[in-house]
Amino acid sequence: MPRKKVVVFAEGHVAINSLIRSLQDSFYGISIQYATASAMQSDPTLLDQDTLAFILPGIIGEECHYYDVLGDEGNKAIRQYVEDGGTYMGLCAGAYYACETIEYAPAWGNKKTQKPGLNFFNAVARGPVTPDAPHPTPENEYNDLSVLQIFKENGDTIGVCYGNGPALENAIDDNLHVIARYKGVKDTPISIARKPVGKGQALFVGVVPEISSKHGIANISTHNVVELNNDIARIVMALHPHEEERATLWQELVDIIKDHNAERGRCQRWGGRPCPA
Repeated sequence: MPRKKVVVFAEGHVAINSLIRSLQDSFYGISIQYATASAMQSDPTLLDQDTLAFILPGIIGEECHYYDVLGDEGNKAIRQYVEDGGTYMGLCAGAYYACETIEYAPAWGNKKTQKPGLNFFNAVARGPVTPDAPHPTPENEYNDLSVLQIFKENGDTIGVCYGNGPALENAIDDNLHVIARYKGVKDTPISIARKPVGKGQALFVGVVPEISSKHGIANISTHNVVELNNDIARIVMALHPHEEERATLWQELVDIIKDHNAERGRCQRWGGRPCPA
């Protein structure tokens, strides 16, 4: 049988190092494949029944060119895959892209608006969510990373990495399931949500919960601290106290993907949890 896979879009200035490590830990035994826009349009096996999820990740810096490279044809390939039963996970920039309207209004620059056309969420993706959001620069592209808190409907609070991602606002989807909201932000807007799309599902993740302090600690242990990017060290120290709750949240999102695929018959269950093999 063909090997199950998770497909990560990897064209352009994408932020996928921590994502790949977290996916390898969470989807042990399956293939993690990289996708480009041309491959998505020309290779029918890239997004097929053996693809457990397609992930559009965050970016490094603040210039997102997803529509420039994906365009209407790339959007069409993604939407067809999801409507046929697949899972879309949009992280940070990928969450912006999943919405009808993007409004990016940083304190340091001009407001940018876009209608990328994927339209999984009939909503506005508005960010950054904090007025003091840091500004990434060419000299220090990780400067926009911070640790903030989100909370779930049961009141659990979680510290996660944030990189000027969006809140989901003005949503008119009746079948929207809110997973978490931003804490300490006016009106506590939605930070993570799920929505069925056709036979599949879309995940809006405005934060970057795949980033683990353990990944950074490994970097620190193998590099001269003087040579290590100061912002990576800063994030590691700020995220470390929240590692357990962050890992639990990431696993919850992974289980949403696995459960959906098990229900659709794309993978089997093993010991009460879906097994991707």
